[in-house]
Amino acid sequence: MSHKYLIVFLVLSMIFVLSCQLAGQGQLPAASATAVPPQPTETPLPPTDTPVPSPTDTPLPTATPGPVVVKDDFSSQSENWGKCEHCEWKAGALLFGPYKPVGNGTDQLFYVICEACGLHTYYRVAADVTFAEGYGDRTFGILAGINDEKNFLGAGAVTTIKHALYETFDFTAKEWGGTFKKYSAVSAGRATNRIVVEIKPSASVGQADISVNVNGKDLIVLVNQPVEPTWAGFYLGWHNVGVSYDNFEYEEIPVE
Repeated sequence: MSHKYLIVFLVLSMIFVLSCQLAGQGQLPAASATAVPPQPTETPLPPTDTPVPSPTDTPLPTATPGPVVVKDDFSSQSENWGKCEHCEWKAGALLFGPYKPVGNGTDQLFYVICEACGLHTYYRVAADVTFAEGYGDRTFGILAGINDEKNFLGAGAVTTIKHALYETFDFTAKEWGGTFKKYSAVSAGRATNRIVVEIKPSASVGQADISVNVNGKDLIVLVNQPVEPTWAGFYLGWHNVGVSYDNFEYEEIPVE
């Protein structure tokens, strides 16, 4: 090989070696694309509390009104009797009457109403009744009853001479009702009589059976009588008679 070719060969070899070195030093492995982490999705919020409705107050049961019951021993003055000009509370009793004569015969009936008892169709009313002063042939006893229009009156009555009756008066027709009859059960004179009048439902719808009991004996029983709401109380069948009342009892009889 000629000297000239040897030099060219050496130059080319050096260039080749140098190129390989440069390539080894400068060539870097291709960088892989950096993986982008997935964007986080929004984490759903926990469910909100279901709104709980505010508790409402449980309505309390209302008491069903029962039968009206009124008792009075007259140990002190009460509002049971409203305004009574001829009433006097004395020695644990109610003194009612006497009244002076007024007007004509139809004006001679006197009564005091138990306002606390109210107006009812059926009821039982009782009291100890004692003649106090005046004329002993007069009737006196328990008012049971007078209607709200005050045009009809009924009363369980006795006399000091042993009569007993359920006495009625129709103010519109001006008619009396009731039969005077003597009974051994009635105490005479100033002795006390326990009078009980009961107006209760009869077997016929819308009517009443009315009884008058004196000292534990049923003396008068009237069946299938017309009936309407009435007041109860005390009754004087004429003027110039005063009566003492004690141990009053009233009880409404409910309709079943």
